[in-house]
Amino acid sequence: MTSIFRDQKFAPNWFRRSSPGTLAIITNSVDQVIQANRVPPGANALNGTYIIDQGFVGDCTFYNSLAADNVPGILLNTTGVLKDNVNFLLNAIHNLFPTCPPAVPHGAANV
Repeated sequence: MTSIFRDQKFAPNWFRRSSPGTLAIITNSVDQVIQANRVPPGANALNGTYIIDQGFVGDCTFYNSLAADNVPGILLNTTGVLKDNVNFLLNAIHNLFPTCPPAVPHGAANV
């Protein structure tokens, strides 16, 4: 990463994929990173103890944060192609969390 930021050039072993990455490729890459780093994600508390992050995948709290809190509520008042795109986005997010009830966006308009 240093070469990208400091020297503004790609590393010698950098390459561009010949096709778009799929969810399976991304999932596999994430699994490799998790296996290589056996310390679960978390943060240090003020007293110095390490607190493991609570799980997000499949968690309705995360889904509601993503689909309700961070999508501007004003988008529900759109029409036409924009409305179609908003509905597509909300359905795509909900499909990742099928056990959660559909969220209604109520985020601020300046998100």
